[in-house]
Amino acid sequence: MYKEDLKLTPADWAGFYKTYRKELMIIVPASDSSITGIYTYNYSNGLLVGTLKGTLKGNGVEFEWNEALIGSNEAPESGNGFMIMKENRKDVYLKHGTEHTTGNYTAGKKKEIEIDGKLNNEPWLGKWSVSIYEQSTMTAERYDDALIGYYTLQGYKSTDVFNGWNKTTITTHTMPDRTVLMLGFGIGNKLYYLSNNYVEDDIKTGVITMSDDQKSFTGQEVRSDQLGVKWKNGFTGKRISK
Repeated sequence: MYKEDLKLTPADWAGFYKTYRKELMIIVPASDSSITGIYTYNYSNGLLVGTLKGTLKGNGVEFEWNEALIGSNEAPESGNGFMIMKENRKDVYLKHGTEHTTGNYTAGKKKEIEIDGKLNNEPWLGKWSVSIYEQSTMTAERYDDALIGYYTLQGYKSTDVFNGWNKTTITTHTMPDRTVLMLGFGIGNKLYYLSNNYVEDDIKTGVITMSDDQKSFTGQEVRSDQLGVKWKNGFTGKRISK
């Protein structure tokens, strides 16, 4: 499975992934021979945020990972591993430790990222007004190689569908405010991100594009089970301060 003479580039690894634990993960190039990634998952005892850094070796990557549980007193965990890109360049074998052998679980690349520019989070730092449902405010800060931020969903609605014998009943509920975690990487004028509404265990993926004057952006977001579909129109944002 591992082929030392099969040379891949960091851009070959760029994309949104879903792993066997159903984390959502983003991987982007960090240099000419390395990648960086971030992922998130919800546990009953906390919200997991993990980072991954790796160096390319043939059609594989030797990587180190670090995980922290937000909202938990548990100590952070870390380790290393090796992952191998299959020939279709969409599925990956991962293994703890650095043995270059078949992995013990898989991750699937659900949507590729077309790289246009270098990793640069600096333009995204600061406070933003975000038009998701009612207006929300998000502050983006550095988190290792990535960005982290929080915003509050206000006045948003949830729809329940009940199929009866003779008719379908659709009920819409106005939901309580919810705090949402955002994790992502800035590449060129785009930010590729994960949003985690951890109260409702709802993780989504998205991409937002910054204006030339770096004072506003337009955003698109899709559900985690629709990563392969075309991006849909979503929301806008305006800079409040740096």
